[in-house]
Amino acid sequence: RMCKIIGPQFTAYLPVVMPPLLRAAQIKPEVALVDSEEQVDEEDGWEFVPLSDQQKFGVKTAGLEDKNTACQMLVCYARELKEGFVDYTEQVVKIMVPLLKFYFHDLIRSAAAESLPFLLESVKHKGDDYVREMWNYICPELFKSLQTEMEPDILAVVMESVASCVQVLGV
Repeated sequence: RMCKIIGPQFTAYLPVVMPPLLRAAQIKPEVALVDSEEQVDEEDGWEFVPLSDQQKFGVKTAGLEDKNTACQMLVCYARELKEGFVDYTEQVVKIMVPLLKFYFHDLIRSAAAESLPFLLESVKHKGDDYVREMWNYICPELFKSLQTEMEPDILAVVMESVASCVQVLGV
């Protein structure tokens, strides 16, 4: 939120805010596969989905909210700071691209897709070759996401991301 308010001057704070933000964006969810007869306490931040008559699949949701918040903040930083975010784009792209298939949380997939054109935009001043190299990393997974995304709202974000990336590329 401060990034939006103070704009490009926020880049001075990135060395302080980015390390914990990057760690939060990389949180691996706790998952469990339990027998249906097993008593599980869903109040400890776990959500369970029955897989069959014998088993349930559980995800601890507490860490997912931190991960989502971090991903949303990374989108904001990339969008607002543009080339001021360039020192972090490579690391953030390597976090966000795999999150296009993070099926534990819809908003995380949405943030991943939304971030990609802003990340490409932030490296434009590094030259066309660098932008193409980043696009070559993004493109296969982004197009795969177009084919595999089941949620219509997230699919719309993915489609918008593809269109915005193409605009950034000037194709």
